[in-house]
Amino acid sequence: MISIAICDDDIYVSEDICQKVKIFAKQADISVNLEVFGDGRDIVDDIVNGSRYDIIFMDIEMRYMNGMVAAQKIRKIDKTALLIYVTNHSKYAIEAYKVQPFRFLVKPYDEKMLKQYFLTALKEILREDLYFRYSVNKKSYKVRLQDILYFESQGRVAFIVSEFGIRKFNAKLNSIENMLADSKSEFWRVHQSYLVNRKHVYNIGYSDVEMSNGAVLSISEERRKVIREKYFDKIGAGIIE
Repeated sequence: MISIAICDDDIYVSEDICQKVKIFAKQADISVNLEVFGDGRDIVDDIVNGSRYDIIFMDIEMRYMNGMVAAQKIRKIDKTALLIYVTNHSKYAIEAYKVQPFRFLVKPYDEKMLKQYFLTALKEILREDLYFRYSVNKKSYKVRLQDILYFESQGRVAFIVSEFGIRKFNAKLNSIENMLADSKSEFWRVHQSYLVNRKHVYNIGYSDVEMSNGAVLSISEERRKVIREKYFDKIGAGIIE
């Protein structure tokens, strides 16, 4: 789950970005949680109270607290959020770099550029992020990728099996697999119901894989050769058919 904030005092701009981002995310098969704010003061208060966002679309000229001041306050709390400025004036570009913006989009923005910036930000998050993020009852959580042994799915319900317990949330395993495709950690789809962390694979048999916690998971027939090739390639051994 990617958390996104949109902060603009123009409700039509906020709604337009919100709807377009939903479409882009659906096309990328990524789950997003979107929050909309009408002023810099509002998003700063929200972040001070504990909320965190992966991507922030921020206007600059707003009534009570402009986007420059808001970003300065946000950066004191969160230095990793990807900040995309959306403004009427390019004159702010140089000053904006003080708060490490990810991109700068001038209104009226082009939909293709908005999509490009969003997808680029998405790849940056998924490639560099050390955590898997998900939500339960509209609350966001995260778990370190290196601590995850495997994901298990039962229909639309997914389970994260980690070294510290089991967590449950709503998601399809295909979506989880897509989210992790560009991460530094390597996850293998061994079965329709299992996505395993390669680093926690203890041993691979003909029809199952043994994890570091002792769990034995089935490998589907059509995936057996590919998984065995991946495994033996990592340990530097030849394939024995």
